Amino acid sequence: MPPLETKQASTQDILRNSTSTTEQEVTDSRKKLSTVDRVFSRSGFEKLFLDGAQPPKRPHIRSKDVNAPLVLHVDDDVDLVDAVTSRLRSKGFRVASALDGISGMQAALLYPASVIILDYDMPNGRGDTVIDLLKSNKNTENIPIIVLTAVHKKGLKRQLLNQGANVFMTKPFDFEELQETVSSMIDLNK
Repeated sequence: MPPLETKQASTQDILRNSTSTTEQEVTDSRKKLSTVDRVFSRSGFEKLFLDGAQPPKRPHIRSKDVNAPLVLHVDDDVDLVDAVTSRLRSKGFRVASALDGISGMQAALLYPASVIILDYDMPNGRGDTVIDLLKSNKNTENIPIIVLTAVHKKGLKRQLLNQGANVFMTKPFDFEELQETVSSMIDLNK
């Protein structure tokens, strides 16, 4: 039972910290969070908390322009997330970041991203699991996914592309190539 209590507290924190001001927005947020809870329950994510994992934190969106396309970057490397966020913001994108699979999935459900940059090897849900969840949810199934990983496992690229990723890139990477890929994925998804 402790994992469910931990997850519910996190859900309440998200609602409490929400910028929603109207009754309808609060109701909509609760519906989205209910969807998040169902997705994680079906996938057995609550088991992760039994091993002492911390509940996911609310994703942080950094941008000045609320009309700019939103890029969700899910990666456990904080320095990389900060560097990519800074570079993408300088190119006019809004960027939301999450540091593990669960918070990445939550962010994808709560914030309609134009494209997702997703690491493969991270805590609380590897990239392949997150892709499966994203592609099986009607709210996220059409969001383009760019896998950006340091894992060089044989067959991984084919596996993730077959699961629904649109692009597979390895670290180290060229930022200009990543930015061009993000731009082209957003243009294709319009």
